[in-house]
Amino acid sequence: QRDRLTEGIYLGKDPNDPAQKLDLAFKMVKKAETVEKKIKKAIREKKLPKQRVRFLTDIALEKGIITQEEFDSLSKAIEMRLDAIQVDDFTQDEYMARKG
Repeated sequence: QRDRLTEGIYLGKDPNDPAQKLDLAFKMVKKAETVEKKIKKAIREKKLPKQRVRFLTDIALEKGIITQEEFDSLSKAIEMRLDAIQVDDFTQDEYMARKG
């Protein structure tokens, strides 16, 4: 589905390009999907508290639910996902100053 939505869009090599950043984040999140499923399974089995996965990575590692490699992969995916969705933030005064 991603390929269908991005068909014809140029993806440069610059990792700071928004389209490239989003594409790299998607690939990393997809790669870490199985690790996320392991944590969700541990939540269902009550081995971990019911929270968002991104808040449970340290505990999952400590309890041996995921390996260090899986932890690193999932942590990077979470970081990249959050970075990709960040938007510029302006106060009302900053926004109004830019209009003029």
